Amino acid sequence: MLSDEIDNFSKRYRDTFLRGIPRLFNDDGAYLSFGCIFSGAEALAGYRYPNEPRNGLRFKQFIGDYFDPQYHPLADKLWELRNSVIHGFSPKHFALCHGQTHMHMVKSPPYVAVLNAENTFEALHDAAEKYLADLAASTAIQQFFETHLKSVKGGGFYVH
Repeated sequence: MLSDEIDNFSKRYRDTFLRGIPRLFNDDGAYLSFGCIFSGAEALAGYRYPNEPRNGLRFKQFIGDYFDPQYHPLADKLWELRNSVIHGFSPKHFALCHGQTHMHMVKSPPYVAVLNAENTFEALHDAAEKYLADLAASTAIQQFFETHLKSVKGGGFYVH
């Protein structure tokens, strides 16, 4: 039943991303937390926009639709940052930090801005909860979810 899949997905997503990422907020794990934050957003984007074949466009659309407006003009740069963190071990366009909430989104040439891990996670957390609420309430979004589940790129979210 689709409602069971949605309930399972919501629980597993929260357990893995929303409870797991904060464990990385230390000197050893902060860099990895950014990769997890952006992967968490990308995962939700796949379920929300299954008919868009390009990961980057799905990611940017999710940022625009679900993240706080301060992130919207940065969607292109955040996608490039996601790719550089995941594939190149390099924080393209941004200076990254943790435990320095006062520095979050401060312009810092030559970087676009400073991103603080905890603030960026809070943005993911809020966006994820907004999406999960939409998923629970909207039959149209549930149909997108089901489309992704049945797709080659989709599948359920199970961790054993």
